[in-house]
Amino acid sequence: QQFQQRAQYSFNSVHFCTAFVTAMEGLVRSGIPVHTLVLSENNIVDVDVLLNAMLVNHSASHRSHAKTAIAPRIRSMDLSQNDIPNLARLLFRLRSGFPGVISLSLLGNPAAKKPDYREQCRQTLPNCQMLDGVFLRKPPLALPYPRPSVAKIPDAS
Repeated sequence: QQFQQRAQYSFNSVHFCTAFVTAMEGLVRSGIPVHTLVLSENNIVDVDVLLNAMLVNHSASHRSHAKTAIAPRIRSMDLSQNDIPNLARLLFRLRSGFPGVISLSLLGNPAAKKPDYREQCRQTLPNCQMLDGVFLRKPPLALPYPRPSVAKIPDAS
């Protein structure tokens, strides 16, 4: 019975993920912005369960779903210290359903231990700027050429 109770409160459970996303939609409807998802140390094995829940319409009507959709709102996702093994599948799901993600953390997952992990993330998620707290792309350091020049005002003498 204790195992069954734990399974009910797991991000690997469809019912729990659906309830979690429904609660997030309620926050959005009440005017609270939802942009960051921190789910570190939750023993997540199959992130598809959660991502599917975030992409499915949980609202009573399609009209309200358009106003409360969670997936397009997410900008930062922390899935660190879980047990996510499949990097390619996760990146594909993020690219197709979560185009606004600009910061992602997967540290401590088996998927993050792959040799080409950073490069695969950089190539698959073109909008993602930060991975595990480190920039994936270098921000511009200066204005592009030609630089604006400061015009000198001639003396009126």
